[in-house]
Amino acid sequence: MGELTNELLSTRGNKPPPTYNMINSGNYKFILYGLLRHFNEKAYFSQCYTFKLNKDMFSVKNKDMLLVYDGDIKNSKNNQAIIASRVNQNLNNLQNKLDKYRVKLIFMPAPDKYTVYYNYLASKKYPRSLFFDEIAKLDKKYIFVNTKQILQNELNKNQKDTYFADDTHWSFKASETIVKTMDFIER
Repeated sequence: MGELTNELLSTRGNKPPPTYNMINSGNYKFILYGLLRHFNEKAYFSQCYTFKLNKDMFSVKNKDMLLVYDGDIKNSKNNQAIIASRVNQNLNNLQNKLDKYRVKLIFMPAPDKYTVYYNYLASKKYPRSLFFDEIAKLDKKYIFVNTKQILQNELNKNQKDTYFADDTHWSFKASETIVKTMDFIER
């Protein structure tokens, strides 16, 4: 047997035969998280939360489930009135400087998935982000495109797949909707 092994190794340049692992850590995580999500919306240690929605919002198998990055939940507590006020003040100061050059500042922040779908959560266990609500109330010298409101209006019209079901990014539907609302901007 030893001769056969040595013969094979010598013909392969002394390299061991390739190994194929059919099960990797991703396969284990898929099974583990699927099981643990029955007990906890974050599967205890996943980087994603899964929330039940009070209506179908996606065109995939789990139409009424929202998959959200855990950073969106953690950051929602930081999006309070004081931060919106500071951002607004800085943008107004920047617009004052741009006025000398006759340049109009357009501020178009992108809301995270948790913020946009918050009103449709069946259970509201975690705080919502107040950033968009607070900055919308403030006096502005710049143009503020309230993408949260634009996207929520589409959800209220029963548009599905505004965001990708399994991703943090908004879909082409959201992009098209936002571009259509920006017709007021002089080119």
